[in-house]
Amino acid sequence: MKEKIGNIQVTNAEINKQNSELRLQYESLVMANDDLRHQLELSKVCKNCQELQTALNTYKADNNLLRKV
Repeated sequence: MKEKIGNIQVTNAEINKQNSELRLQYESLVMANDDLRHQLELSKVCKNCQELQTALNTYKADNNLLRKV
């Protein structure tokens, strides 16, 4: 009986250790996910800025043509 209890305690300790390692991995993955989401949002902003810059350049070119007319 004591041997079984000892085995169960060892198994429990191993499971607790693995659980702690998995928690750390999970936290690391959550942080990486948050970072990637932030980078995605920044890339959307950059893409939007690029689109606005392209539109602005088009309007500037149109204005220059109209001034010449």
